[in-house]
Order: sequence, then C-alpha cells, then structure tokens
Amino acid sequence: MSNILHQLPPSVRGMLYVDDLQVSCQGSDMRLIERQLQTTVNRLVQWCDQNGHTISPSKSNCVHFCRKRNLHPDPSIHIGHIQIPVVSAVHFLGVIFDCKLTFLPHVLYLRKRCERSPQHLKVYGSARASVLKRLDTIHHSALRICSGAFRTSPVTSLYVVCHQPPLELRRRQLCANYFIRAMSVPSHPLKPFALAIGLNRLYEARSFNIKPFSERAKAVLNDAHLNHINIQENNIFAFPPWDIQIFNYHNPFSGYDKANTAAVIYQQLFSFHRNKYSSTYPSTRTGQRLQHMLGVVLFLIIPF
Repeated sequence: MSNILHQLPPSVRGMLYVDDLQVSCQGSDMRLIERQLQTTVNRLVQWCDQNGHTISPSKSNCVHFCRKRNLHPDPSIHIGHIQIPVVSAVHFLGVIFDCKLTFLPHVLYLRKRCERSPQHLKVYGSARASVLKRLDTIHHSALRICSGAFRTSPVTSLYVVCHQPPLELRRRQLCANYFIRAMSVPSHPLKPFALAIGLNRLYEARSFNIKPFSERAKAVLNDAHLNHINIQENNIFAFPPWDIQIFNYHNPFSGYDKANTAAVIYQQLFSFHRNKYSSTYPSTRTGQRLQHMLGVVLFLIIPF
C-alpha cells in the first residue's frame, strides 16, 4: 500500500496512514490545480485497479483551502464518473482541517469532548444516592427481562438468580479497583493527594457534601477492612527488556521448508500442537524483519 505514493506527480504531495490517503496541491491558478489533482486521481484509480484496491467516492472529500474574500471557484474532481464532494472541513488523523485553516471547528470539537468527561465523573462518582437510585430501576428491569421473572419478584432474588451484584456494590468495587491501581503507579497524580484537616472537618460537619474520589475510595477500603494493606508499586522499568535472560521455546514447524510444504501440513501440525498443550494459555505473535533488525510482539490471553 505504501507504493501508492510513488504514483503522485512531482507537483502533488501525499500522506498515507494505513488506508487513509491524503493528496494536496497548491498554486495560484485553480484550473492548473484542478488538472494536476485530476491526473493524480486517475493514476491512483488505475493503480488500485491493478493491485486489487478500490477508492470509495462516498468516503472521499475535497477541501478548498483559501482565505480569499472575493468570488473564487471550487475544483471539480471526479473518481470515475462520480464527482468528489467539496466540503468546508475534513477530519484527518484526529485533526479537523477547515477551509480557512483557522482550526476553529477542531477546537470546538475538543472542547465538546472535554466537557463530556467531567460529566461522567460527576454522575458515577459524586452523584447523590437518591440520584443513583434512578439507575437501579433500569437495572432491575433488565434483570427481569433476562431471567423471565415476574414483576412481583423481590429484587434480592433477581440478584441471586442472575448472579449479578447491586449497582452500589459494583460502583464500590470499581472505585476500590481504580484506587488500588492508581496507588500502584509511582507517578500517578492521585497518589500524593490528601485532604486537608480543615476540609475533612468541614465534610464531616456537612454530611450532604460529597467528598473527593480519594476520600470515598479510602472509606470503601475501610469498610472492607483493607485500609492497612501494602500496595506494591508497579514499576515497569524494574526489569528492562534487554536484561531478561534468554528463554527456550518449542517450534513444531522448524523441520519443514515453507516453499516445499503444503498448507494442510502446517494446519495439521498446529492442530496437533494445540491439542497436546490444550491446558496452557493461548498466545498470539506477530513480527517484522527489516535489513538488520527483527521485531516481535507477543500477546498472551490469561483468563481471570
């Protein structure tokens, strides 16, 4: 796929990330720019037809970057017989590029996303018990539908039949898990946080005020008698990868030549190998060989 950039003319620039392709051309004459881009699109379509790829006209957009105030025409570029729509902004690699290059749509998009995150923290962390109880009714209705229980069935029976804890216990469990995981990170910003004595007395005097997350997590651990546990720090640099000793492995395909071995033989060897070690955890490996380097990634699935 990276060879597609070799089809671009010298006056056209391109950028490729996986299957997202961007081409651009600049100049003062719109007719010349349109002709250069149309030639580029024709070359790309021809290359895709020869290599088994396709360019989707419905997913393609054209943006005319210009800050002129007077009347200036937009380019007309076609993929086959379908014209590429000209839009005022386009989303590419996480950035929204507008036609004036003011990046105002991108800033507004970031602001909208950032405003949503504190709302989630408020709802599930700092909401009052009376507000959170509104979620319990939906939870109970879902349990009744899944279990086929009657409307008059007690809620405690639904929890037992469906093997599901109440949402309150679930929230407390998630709170404790996140707090312990945060305490295991040496540089986590939540670790050195401690509520001042004056604020702690203020929260105790005003019980209707909701405490910060760290104080609520400490209360959860205190109720579970886990407030005196020693949380071990997870230092990922304690064991550098280059200091790990050489490990031995078993390769059932080592005695076979790939060029002279049928695919069905490899499938049978793999099936025999998986059956022989069926009690072990499966793993997935991928790698890439360059001129003087070899990279390997190992993915291990461990059930909890």
